[in-house]
Amino acid sequence: MVNIPFEIFDYEIYGYSFEETDSVAAQLSALLRNINGVSEIRISREDYQPEYQVDFDREKLQVLLDHGADRISVNPQSLEPRVLSAIGRKHSPEDIEKAMELATSMGFPHVNMDLIAGLPADTPEGFRRTLDTCLTFGADNITVHTLSLKKGSRILLEGLPIPSAEDVAAMLDYADPALREKGFAPYYLYRQKYMSGSFENVGWCISGAEGLYNIYIMEELHSILSLGAGGSTKMVGGGLIRRAFNAKYPREYIDLAEKRSANLAAFADFYREPEEHT
Repeated sequence: MVNIPFEIFDYEIYGYSFEETDSVAAQLSALLRNINGVSEIRISREDYQPEYQVDFDREKLQVLLDHGADRISVNPQSLEPRVLSAIGRKHSPEDIEKAMELATSMGFPHVNMDLIAGLPADTPEGFRRTLDTCLTFGADNITVHTLSLKKGSRILLEGLPIPSAEDVAAMLDYADPALREKGFAPYYLYRQKYMSGSFENVGWCISGAEGLYNIYIMEELHSILSLGAGGSTKMVGGGLIRRAFNAKYPREYIDLAEKRSANLAAFADFYREPEEHT
């Protein structure tokens, strides 16, 4: 038994389903009851997905246009329903099609789509279908990522099977000529740790649609001001690179107003005397 000076524990548990959070809540409750002095345990369970769900609608896109934004991303990762289900994505292929129709109808100059080769439950044939369909949507930027296995991800935690390196190679081998045939050319490349097959991420675009920001951040030549949960702000100038990190989860981000203010103040302070950082 452990002695602890607190009498009440109040926890919120987030998960992919109520069945999972029920199980975690029961285990946590049992563990906490072994602590001397605990008189009450309050555990609330929530499915975290609605916190991340933001409607993609005309009003929000119009705000972006009104403020000069000329480049957005509509990122399906895959258009294969079983792949989306395997990675816990709530959108459907039809949602992506509608989003692209809306974005192009409103006249956004540049629209990017992100795809990922090597996702659980995907196949070379499924990846080809996804890419072929995306090439009909009118995007002038398509970024082909290779799956990077993050520590703590569902793929690792749940042991989800992923395509072999040979299958990922087949996906990428198809993407290159398919994109070139439609007038796309590669313009930036980067690698991450733990990537399937030790391949890379490649940004493709139609001539004249290059996003210079993508090149600048790969070379760490450009500052990034991040807003929202999980954002990472990077301040670059005068040979210096400094970073500030936002709270990871939406509820935590909303509640910790002082953390948001501190990050914004750090960004402002960095550029208060520009001659020191340029």
